Amino acid sequence: MKTKHPIRDSIDETKSKQETLYLLSIPGMKEKIIEGSKTPIEECENIDDINWEEIAKEANNQVNHI
Repeated sequence: MKTKHPIRDSIDETKSKQETLYLLSIPGMKEKIIEGSKTPIEECENIDDINWEEIAKEANNQVNHI
């Protein structure tokens, strides 16, 4: 199937790969992603209940310790 916007799609693919590489560069992140993928949906937090600011601070702290 041909896409209408091949350059944009290519940029999106590149950004996606960069995001994946960034996440995998954080120590323990790969394991957390795999562990999280095994969590039954019923046990997951509601997205509205997640403290995104706290998660961002924790991620920044982990990256700064590399």
